[in-house]
Parts: sequence; C-alpha cells; structure tokens
Amino acid sequence: MKLRKLSWNEKLSTELCSLDRDHKNLIEAFNVFVDALDRNEPSDKLLDMFQAVINELFQHFAFEEKMMENIGFKEMIEHKQHHETLNADAVEVLSELRQSESPEDILASVNFLRALIMKHMVEQDLKIRDFILRGL
Repeated sequence: MKLRKLSWNEKLSTELCSLDRDHKNLIEAFNVFVDALDRNEPSDKLLDMFQAVINELFQHFAFEEKMMENIGFKEMIEHKQHHETLNADAVEVLSELRQSESPEDILASVNFLRALIMKHMVEQDLKIRDFILRGL
C-alpha cells in the first residue's frame, strides 16, 4: 500500500485567505511526512515530522474555532466535535507510529487520517464559507 499525498485545488477553497493558507500549510506538512516515509527516513525523524503534522492540525483547529466563534457560526459545536475526533485520530496514528517496528505497519492508519482530513475540509470547512457568503 502506497501513501498518497494530499493536494490543494480550488474546490477546497473557503475563499478566506487565512483559512486556505492554514489548509495549504497542513497539506504541505503532511506531504513532507509522506516524502520522508518514501525515503525510508529513520523512525525518530518520521515521528518528529508526524508530530509537526499534528501540531499544524491543532493550530489550525484552534484558529478555526476562534473564527467560528467570532462570526457566530451556528454549527460550531458539531464542527468542534469533528475537530476533537480528528485530533484523537491523529494522536492515535502517532502512537501507532511510535509502537511500530516498520513505518509500513501504519500506512493504513495514515491513509485513514489523510482521508479524514480531506473529508473534513470538503464537508465541514466549506460550510463556514457558505455561512459567511449567505450573510453578505
């Protein structure tokens, strides 16, 4: 099983520069990890890189939650629950990576997290854009 990189496209755009920038940074951090995995980097380096992905995810979610609060986003509680689930999944994948003897052991988990991140961007974050556009 090969790990696919994330890719940015305009369908992911929230039309909010700060949010799109965060999404692009998250995608880049994930792709740097994938490149390191492909190069068979040492486990300690992979752990550091995956921790960087998680840090990017946590920072983004904190920013997004503050923004939702500021604009009075009506689905904030549900959206925040999605963040909490993704955070827990990311920490679980990191734990699996720490315990694995080979990075290939956790490819399915990392691919699962990849899919969840993309799904969240498409299904949840675009709701913020739609909420703002309806108010304009």
